[in-house]
Amino acid sequence: MQIASTFLITALALARIASARSCTTGLDYCGSNLFSIGNYNDIVGQALLDNGVNGDQDNVLFSCFGDWAPGTGMIQFIRDCGVGRCEDGGPGRSDFCAPN
Repeated sequence: MQIASTFLITALALARIASARSCTTGLDYCGSNLFSIGNYNDIVGQALLDNGVNGDQDNVLFSCFGDWAPGTGMIQFIRDCGVGRCEDGGPGRSDFCAPN
């Protein structure tokens, strides 16, 4: 029984890794879209701390510039768009901050 349990845990872990996606280098992403494509919680949180941003994580714009771990591309803080102002650019296009 323990072998079956260990196999199941391993299979679930591998499935999670396989399903994780990475941001696309050269595109900009709202925090909300990063959360939906990969494991970005910790690095988004750290980027906000590093840049003194206490705003809504979903409405902060980041640039993707490469992979640092499977399923997680490297990101760089661009700007805080303001509540409800980070817009999804659509598949294959950069997200952006809505004008005031």
